[in-house]
Amino acid sequence: MRFEYVAGRALYTNSSRYTENIDSLGVILQGGYTLAVYWVPGETGYTMEVFRRKQRACA
Repeated sequence: MRFEYVAGRALYTNSSRYTENIDSLGVILQGGYTLAVYWVPGETGYTMEVFRRKQRACA
């Protein structure tokens, strides 16, 4: 698993069609969804957000 760092957030996208269990964070991430983790510098707490990017179709 590899996180990318973008705009102060650590992002991981499950590019598989299968569900992934991220045990260390206690997250189950469906295929096609992205997990964003971010925190305030110097703090020990963090916030997680799960979202799916909208897919665009060309006509």
